[in-house]
Amino acid sequence: MTSPVRTDSPALLRPVVLFDLDGTLVDTVGLIVDSYAHVFERFGITGIEEAEVRSWIGLALEETFEALDPVRAPAMAEAYRAFNVGHHDERIAPYPGADAHVGTLLDAGADVGVVTSKGSELARRGLTATSMPALDVVIGKEHTLAHKPDPAPLRHALEVLGARAEDAVYVGDAATDLQAAHAAGMAAVGVTWGAGTRPALEAQDPLAVVDSFAELTGLLAPER
Repeated sequence: MTSPVRTDSPALLRPVVLFDLDGTLVDTVGLIVDSYAHVFERFGITGIEEAEVRSWIGLALEETFEALDPVRAPAMAEAYRAFNVGHHDERIAPYPGADAHVGTLLDAGADVGVVTSKGSELARRGLTATSMPALDVVIGKEHTLAHKPDPAPLRHALEVLGARAEDAVYVGDAATDLQAAHAAGMAAVGVTWGAGTRPALEAQDPLAVVDSFAELTGLLAPER
């Protein structure tokens, strides 16, 4: 049985704050780009620029590879994961101010969670490696059949928390994050320090696009 969501704090823009992981709370963009590059080299794939690879961050891995090569997609995904997991702990890093920001939200009474397209076990490993405060929920790719930009993962997180969409905000670095938030009926906030660009984020008509965790704290917990 889940505990009731805290909704009585005037210091919060929304009482439920959900985050994308890669490119939002933790800096794994370089590792992800290199993991794709490893797959491209191994399978002889050419002509894909880094900007396109960065646009895939946040999407389900299997779906991305199936669009490239349906026959070899499973082997490509396996090669990606082997490289990514093998270099994970040495390459992952927290974004400056991320842990303090999450701590501020928790102290203010928010329910805070992560909704990511990667597996929840690796997501939790990344949160631990970057000394992130304990979160209320971590939703990974195995929890739903559909993935971002489909709203299913965000809706599942709300179900776990016993929360309403109108009480929640989703924070992410990619257009697909903001699309998923809107589709789920949640507020959406874009961040510019990850894989996405400000114009791409602003095109999704989010509540805001911010350039630092200090700015994000001012938005989500204005009285803290």
